[in-house]
Amino acid sequence: MKTLMITGSTGFIGSSLVATLLHQNYKLLLLTRGRQPLATHDNLQYISSNLDAKQISEEMDSVDGVIHLATCFLSQHTSEDLPRLIDSNLLLGLKIAEAAKIAKVKWFINVGTFWQNCHSQTYKPANLYAATKEAFESILEYYKSSFTVVNLRLNDTYGPNDTRPKIFNLWKNLIAENSSLDMSPGEQIVDFTHIDDIVNAFSTMVGLLAENSEKYQSKTYGICSMNRLKLKEVASIFEEVSKSKLKINWGKKPYRENEIMVPWTPEELVPNWKSTITLKTGIQSIL
Repeated sequence: MKTLMITGSTGFIGSSLVATLLHQNYKLLLLTRGRQPLATHDNLQYISSNLDAKQISEEMDSVDGVIHLATCFLSQHTSEDLPRLIDSNLLLGLKIAEAAKIAKVKWFINVGTFWQNCHSQTYKPANLYAATKEAFESILEYYKSSFTVVNLRLNDTYGPNDTRPKIFNLWKNLIAENSSLDMSPGEQIVDFTHIDDIVNAFSTMVGLLAENSEKYQSKTYGICSMNRLKLKEVASIFEEVSKSKLKINWGKKPYRENEIMVPWTPEELVPNWKSTITLKTGIQSIL
């Protein structure tokens, strides 16, 4: 039975991934920030992120690989946000990478963002959050002599049980409250990927690394649907599926600073994986 360490297990993606990997009979070591475990299971073990790298490594003797999902996401920041951006997106990952090196873990999946590639450039961060994600990828260069590093970059994600203030939840609230919403002109191209597809991509990557981790050293893969539409077009599909009219005041707000008008196109998606859930089916799953 393989054992994996996962950070960010209480988040939207992490909680779904944990459920899937348990079903696939993995043993999981979940790094938490001192909160009480949300679930109990014979194949679940919890460890506090407050421990130092040496202490964490002592709990990782049987760990084959790490999936590092924990992050602090801020589309915009203030000076007061700097400590938690650095702590969550750099220091925590560094501590886990060092622990993985000490424990002789075979592989490390790091999760990045399309926001590292604003305007589809090789590297242009759309915000400080994206810059910290890129900085951690650079830090992982040092650890590639100790274990295989794979970077998976995500774009827009959605699905059932998503409590984040994302666009589909905002639109659901518009319908429920019969209210209106000021938005940008809506001409930006977007790419939404359903949580079931995302979890399948991670599961596929874990299986590939279990077979031959060295084959995937230093690889960066995208996880996205590649079904790209203007935001206005997505709103029309949402209206069709929900059988409701969205009261959106298009163009009443400007685009955000460094608005990504066309998503980054990855050179490669996760091998042996592609998105299978259509936008219409995905929207139906959340209504």
